[in-house]
Amino acid sequence: YHGSHLGNVFSFGGGRGAVSIGDHVHIKAMMGYVTAVAAHVRGDSVDANDLQTFKIESPTQLSGYMARTGLSYGDIVTLRNRANEYLSADPRNGWVYLRPENSEIDRWAVLSPADSQGKVRYGDVVYFKSYATGNFLACNLGHGLTANRKGPATFSEIKIVGSNGIVHRGDDLGLWCGSGYVSSDIPGGGVSKANQVHWSAEAQFEISW
Repeated sequence: YHGSHLGNVFSFGGGRGAVSIGDHVHIKAMMGYVTAVAAHVRGDSVDANDLQTFKIESPTQLSGYMARTGLSYGDIVTLRNRANEYLSADPRNGWVYLRPENSEIDRWAVLSPADSQGKVRYGDVVYFKSYATGNFLACNLGHGLTANRKGPATFSEIKIVGSNGIVHRGDDLGLWCGSGYVSSDIPGGGVSKANQVHWSAEAQFEISW
C-alpha cells in the first residue's frame, strides 16, 4: 500500500513471489517492522519474529470482522452460556434445560410474531421454535421454560436485549420474557427459568448459527 506520506508506505516480507490468502507475512514500515501489541500496533521493530507475523485473510472468512453475518429471521441458532452449556429442549417431557452441546436438541429457529423478514435487531420480539420438536419456547411465570406446544403460547414472545442494531454471530445477549430474563446459570442442571430481574452475566447467552 502506498499513501501520500512516507509514513503510509509499507512493504511485505517473509516469502517469495506473489502474496496469497493464507500467507504469513511481515509488514515493514519506514521505521521498522509492524508489531501487534495489546490494543494497538507499532512500526519500529528492528527484527521480525512471531509478534511481527500477520496472516493474510479475506474479509469474507469467518474469522474476519466483515464476515460477522447478521442474524435473519428463519435462521437456526444455538444459545450458549459461560459454562459451555446450551439452551436445549427435551423432546421427552417438553422442559427446557441447559445441557452440553447436542445438535439433536439445542437448535432453535428464530421467527417473527409479526411475520417480519430480514435482519433481527436488538429490541425485536421473536419466537424461538425448537428445530428438533417443532415446539415453541415459552416462559411460564413461576415454573420454568417449556417447549411443548406446536403453536406460540402465552409468554412465547421474547425480546432480544443487550446492545443496539443488528444481532451478529458471537454476540452476548439477553432474553426478556416479561417475567424476567432467561437465566443462563442454573445450578445442578435444573429446568431453565426466566427469573433474573436484572440483565447480568447470569442472564447472558452467546448466539451462534
